[in-house]
Amino acid sequence: MGTAIHTTAHCLQRIAALPNEAALALTAIDQTAKPASEGPLHGLNLSVKANIDVQGWVSHAGSAAFAQHPAAAQDAPLVQRLRQQGATILAQSNMTEFAYGALGLNGYFGTPMNPRYPTEARVPGGSSSGAAVAVASGFSDAALCTDTSGSARIPAAFCGVVGFIPTKGLLPEEGIFPLSPSFDVPGIMSRHVQGCQRIFTALAPTHATEVPLPERWTLLIPSELATLGIDAAVQRQFRAACHALTKAGATLIEANFPALITAGATAAEGGMISAEAYSIHQPWLETDGARYDPLIHQRISAGATLPAWRYAQAQHALRTQTQHAQQQLAHVDAVLTPTCPMLAPELAPLHDPETYLATNRRSFSLTEFANRLHLPSLSLPYTPANAHSIGLLLTAKPHDEPRLFALAQWIETLLLAEEQYHDCD
Repeated sequence: MGTAIHTTAHCLQRIAALPNEAALALTAIDQTAKPASEGPLHGLNLSVKANIDVQGWVSHAGSAAFAQHPAAAQDAPLVQRLRQQGATILAQSNMTEFAYGALGLNGYFGTPMNPRYPTEARVPGGSSSGAAVAVASGFSDAALCTDTSGSARIPAAFCGVVGFIPTKGLLPEEGIFPLSPSFDVPGIMSRHVQGCQRIFTALAPTHATEVPLPERWTLLIPSELATLGIDAAVQRQFRAACHALTKAGATLIEANFPALITAGATAAEGGMISAEAYSIHQPWLETDGARYDPLIHQRISAGATLPAWRYAQAQHALRTQTQHAQQQLAHVDAVLTPTCPMLAPELAPLHDPETYLATNRRSFSLTEFANRLHLPSLSLPYTPANAHSIGLLLTAKPHDEPRLFALAQWIETLLLAEEQYHDCD
């Protein structure tokens, strides 16, 4: 499966041709960008999420409170590596304020609309909203972003592209404004698996070696999926994908996988994200809190009153859950679930705070365990004939990225063939 790489001029033409969409997805554009002369990422045009430092651009993290900050004096180490490997940094992508939301809303810079639903106002997912829209719309070939609970993989699923996060700690996080340092991880989006793999290989070559592949792929489907209220449309698509995988020779094992639910619940009960976010934002909340989105302000401020013992207790519990999950993962190639339990939601109902919070919490119910347990994870788009696109989520053992990419490419090729077959019916 090849990657569709466009010239920088082509990407800029796409941006110019769709000015309204581009203005919401991108908050800075380098109109003078030139491709590097060489390197393994030569010719690849990237957008970079607005919480990652790019020299000359303000790392506003999607917030009015940071919009007037000085421009970054230097690139984040991850951006430096991308340039050194030949990538062209073309644009800065919009995001949910401070990465604290999985639906993609932004009241200051605007909410980009999902390009897969051109006649409907549906959200793109977040927090890496602009990244997914940029890749899906052809404004960039790929995107560098972040993921704390699903922020790369959820918008990838909603917008029909590939979203990937590596094992926590494999890629440098300096120069990235954090939400929750315990769970933040850099993410990559592209239109195809090979695009994500190409970027990861260039950034972490020592962790991208070839590995022997199994004669039959073995995937674990958590029994807990039945308890999570997955929408009927997503269930139908997921069952169709599972049928295609089984027919192609994969072994699908349905079994209990408690971490799918317990990891997220443990972090939430310990208030870990809000506690860490408050520790970071406390100085700005005192001086510039009025310019925060009120709902984001409320959620971050909740971290001020959380007891330390609950936070410490949650950390300990997650270490135990990580050990148990890794024992289960040792016997399979990956866990397979839908990426999200619903299709991309319509925007209008989300203006109600209670609806927003409930929908937001539900949207990352299948993705967050990978962050809590520091596992590599990848979302693949699946769009059978006459059906909405969903994401298929593969989550693997720590440091098992080569096998994860090989599995994802096998599934991608298989499901694309299935789609083409149905298109000919």
